[in-house]
Amino acid sequence: MGGAAGSGRSAGAALGAGLASHGLLDVVRHEDSTLRERGLLREVALSAAVIVAFGACLGWQSGAMLGAVAGIVPDGEHLLELLSGGRYPAMFPTHIFHSRFHSLLGHPAVSGRHQTALGVGLALVVIALRRRRGSWSLMEGEPAKL
Repeated sequence: MGGAAGSGRSAGAALGAGLASHGLLDVVRHEDSTLRERGLLREVALSAAVIVAFGACLGWQSGAMLGAVAGIVPDGEHLLELLSGGRYPAMFPTHIFHSRFHSLLGHPAVSGRHQTALGVGLALVVIALRRRRGSWSLMEGEPAKL
């Protein structure tokens, strides 16, 4: 979702849009995978694949790439919290105020599998639309403007 939000934006705007998209999506009721679930490995692998696809297809410094990375980075806190046995303090606003904002809207919760499928599907749409506009490049993309 961060890739779509950052697409076609300057570097700063893409990073901000990616972070904002994460915060907005945290409000929708959803499941967060744990280390004990196979789903976490699938989510990490597919997220990495999406990042590589954005970088390779749209440019490593493109707005879509920067937005995608910024949209994923806050969930690194969940991994750090799990690995530290709960000793890692939350820093992202919707994680700090987890009980108030996280999963505020919607019922039932969106499963990890559905979140991953939606993210990959949206990534493919962004790549296809950017390609259609003539912004396609296999290794070199137009860097986001500073």
